[in-house]
Amino acid sequence: MEFKKNPRVDIHQKRTLFFNIGLVIALFVVNSAFEWTTYDKASRIDLEVNKTEINNFDATQVIIREVKPPAPVIKLVAPAVKQKTLAEEMEEIEIAVDLTVDLNLP
Repeated sequence: MEFKKNPRVDIHQKRTLFFNIGLVIALFVVNSAFEWTTYDKASRIDLEVNKTEINNFDATQVIIREVKPPAPVIKLVAPAVKQKTLAEEMEEIEIAVDLTVDLNLP
């Protein structure tokens, strides 16, 4: 069977060239987007017009106040309570045992 397409005009042979051209165009667009600068309208105002207002300002004196830290609070510590050992606690405990048994037999 014969091919109906001409192999000289096959677009798949040049696909790497088209891919590289697409990458270059995309790189150019991204680079130009990052380098794009915009200016505010306020920055375009000529400062020479307002030069007299800029240089005339009222000098004020800075008042320095010394703040003394509050006096430290002295906390009284209660004397440490001596902890009893287990043997001393056992001596103080009195065990009361009720040994009476009620038997109700018929």
